[in-house]
Amino acid sequence: MGLLILSTRKVTPEESIASIASLSLKNGFKFHMEEVKDNSKNYVDLYIAKHYKKDEEEYFYLELRYDQMKIIKNNKLYNRLGVTDQTDYPRLMYDFSLEYLRLNPDHCISFHRETFFFLKDMEDIESGGGYFDDWCFENPNDQL
Repeated sequence: MGLLILSTRKVTPEESIASIASLSLKNGFKFHMEEVKDNSKNYVDLYIAKHYKKDEEEYFYLELRYDQMKIIKNNKLYNRLGVTDQTDYPRLMYDFSLEYLRLNPDHCISFHRETFFFLKDMEDIESGGGYFDDWCFENPNDQL
């Protein structure tokens, strides 16, 4: 699954990094940052990881670009703040999404621009028992 972080307002990579660093420290995520600059690339690559089993670390790389992509859905303009490559760790994505949206309630998490989760959606899942295996494939509401 590929995760997108979306916002209706433009957010600097520094703001996104500060949010992610803060939630990482508060919630036991491993966090590493690397800035990539060359002629064709200008972005920050974040490594996010967490241990769920004793010897098993789940992780993903989140790319924060300086040239934010615009996404229009249902006549609303969204800025893509960050994007991951494919990852096979839905539990990590759930925990990250919940904590990210708690810290940034005006943002949205999307998977492949098919399912969209706002803070209310994540809180509804959490109050209904929390994480389950296919949570990211269920579209809570097509709010965008």
